[in-house]
Amino acid sequence: RMTKKQRELMRRGIHFYEELARQNGVDPTTWPTYLSLLRASSLENAYELGEAGRNDEAKKAYQEALAHAEQMQANFDPGSQEQIDARGALVGCLNDYATFLLKRGELKTAATQLLNARKILEELRRQTSDETKYATSLGQNHYNMGVVCTKAGRHGDAEYSYSQALPLLELTVRTDPEKLVWRQMLAMCQYNLGHLLYVYNNADRYEEARIHLEKSLGEWQRLASSDPFVSEYHSRVGATLNNLGVLATERGDLTLARKLFEEALVNQKRSVAQQPIFELTHQFMGQHYRELTAVLDKLGDAEALAAVQKEQTQWQSSVNSNPAN
Repeated sequence: RMTKKQRELMRRGIHFYEELARQNGVDPTTWPTYLSLLRASSLENAYELGEAGRNDEAKKAYQEALAHAEQMQANFDPGSQEQIDARGALVGCLNDYATFLLKRGELKTAATQLLNARKILEELRRQTSDETKYATSLGQNHYNMGVVCTKAGRHGDAEYSYSQALPLLELTVRTDPEKLVWRQMLAMCQYNLGHLLYVYNNADRYEEARIHLEKSLGEWQRLASSDPFVSEYHSRVGATLNNLGVLATERGDLTLARKLFEEALVNQKRSVAQQPIFELTHQFMGQHYRELTAVLDKLGDAEALAAVQKEQTQWQSSVNSNPAN
C-alpha cells in the first residue's frame, strides 16, 4: 500500500501528464508512464474501497486497473523489454483482482483471472534463463488456484495446484528469506496440502499428510520465534499441531495425540495473549479442547479429563462475557 505522500505524488504526476497532453493536443494514453500511473492509482483505489467494504466500486477499480495495464503493454513492440515489464504489471493486476474475487466468493471469475495470469507468466518464464524471476508470481498464482479449487470442492485440482505452488514458493523463500509474506504463504500451502491429503483421501495418504504438516509447523514456529508478538503465528502453530494430533488419533497413537493437542492449546493461549487477537484463535481453541477431551476419554484418564473440561468451561465463559475478544 502507498503512503499518503506517495499517493499525492502519483496524483500530481497524473495531473502533469494530462496538462501536458492538453497543451500539445495529444492523447496521454499513448504515454506508457501516464498509463502506469493510472494503473497504480486504480489499484490503490481498489484496495481502499475493498477494505471499506465498498465491493462493487472496488471491482470497478480493479477492472480499470486491468484496462490500463492491457493498454500499456499494447503500446510497446512485441518482445521488447518494455513490453515484458508491462506484461509483468498486468499479471500483478490479474493476481490482485483474483485475490479480491476469491475473498468475495466469486470463484469462477477468480479462476478465470488466475488462468489468464498464469498463461502470461508461463510465456514470460520461457523467455528467461533466470528460474527465480517469475517464481514468486507463479507460486502465488498456483497457491490461489488451490484455494479456489478447495472452496469449489475440486479437491484433486486443489492438490495439483498446491503441489505446483510448493517448489516455487520454496525457491522464493530461499531467494528472499526476509520477506515474511512468502514464508507465510509457503506455510499455508504446506498446511493446506497436508489437510487435503488426510481429510479427502484414504489412510494410505496419511504419511504424506504428516510430512507436509510437519514442514508447515516448522515454518510457523520459525515465524513465531522471529516475531512472538504476532497472534496469528502462535495460532497457526496450534492449528497445525491440532491436525497432527488428529492424524495420530486416526493411527491409534493416543498418547502422542494427547501431547500434540496439549501443545496446541499452549500455543493458542499464547495467541490470545497478543493484541490484536487473530480472528480464528477462539475457533481453533474450541477445536483443541474438543479433540483433547475426546482423547482423554478414550485413554480413560478421568482426572485429567475433568481438569480440562473445567478449564474449557472457564474459557468459554470468558469468551461469552467478552465478545470483543
